[in-house]
Amino acid sequence: MMNGVRDVLVITPAIDGADGISEVSRQFVAGLSAMDQDFRMEVWSLAGGTPPQELLGRATFRCAGGSRARISAWALSRARTACDGLLVIVLHVHLAPIALPLGLRGSRLAFFFHGIEVWRPLRARERHAVDRASEI
Repeated sequence: MMNGVRDVLVITPAIDGADGISEVSRQFVAGLSAMDQDFRMEVWSLAGGTPPQELLGRATFRCAGGSRARISAWALSRARTACDGLLVIVLHVHLAPIALPLGLRGSRLAFFFHGIEVWRPLRARERHAVDRASEI
């Protein structure tokens, strides 16, 4: 999966909470950072605040403060340049559309879905993003 990847972007709903998604996100980022690979990792969190202490230094972190407009603007800004060598990993189906501009500019898209959100048909914007996936 990491062949040709220079940068990894993880997009998550939250990483600093006591909820299950935050816990999975922390474990996912810790696991990626423990890989014997040479890549830079950035984590964009929709909600939350300060990244967990145990993950500092393993990645750079940005928090959108709950603003979908802000996290979407980050994606559009990043997509202004070619995204070859970027692997975007989305940790919740509702955030899948945010990755679409990056996929259209050459990044590989991977999705990690869990929870009842994926038990029913996806909304059109989510399906469109998932259809661009390199990995699911």
